[in-house]
Amino acid sequence: MKQIKGKYGDFRTLKKDTKYKYILKLYNIITKKTFYATNISGLSQSYYDNAKEAAIVVDKYLISKGKKPINVLVKI
Repeated sequence: MKQIKGKYGDFRTLKKDTKYKYILKLYNIITKKTFYATNISGLSQSYYDNAKEAAIVVDKYLISKGKKPINVLVKI
């Protein structure tokens, strides 16, 4: 486990590989809450309540850069 100190309090990385790519599962040791963060170069790290919300943000970012979505969204 990696511990990070940040603006949102002290939190630990629980798992780098959720079922979605470029998503980190984090645990805040002060508030005792689990949340998810985006982890992709070029996109500022944002925090979400569930992994699916974070995965959609990553997919939208990839689409805006002209790449294929890799998590939730499907190119039609």
